[in-house]
Amino acid sequence: MAADHFFGSNRLTAISRRAVTTGIFDYINSHIESDAQLFSSYFGDTVPGATSRVSPLDDDIIDLDLEGHELCVIEVGQGR
Repeated sequence: MAADHFFGSNRLTAISRRAVTTGIFDYINSHIESDAQLFSSYFGDTVPGATSRVSPLDDDIIDLDLEGHELCVIEVGQGR
């Protein structure tokens, strides 16, 4: 996961719930400060601050109205 996937995600708060697997949640929390410094060194103050953070999912099922079907979350590790 790259920091550009979660910096500025607070702009989505008004239109969506932002939730991630616990593994991704832990990764973001352990890297957000160092990634913010790195991105700021590249882009200055144009990188939005982390004014809000994502929430970890309670389980691997996302409760949506999908005509009776479940949306299952599968954590597969680093994608390429």
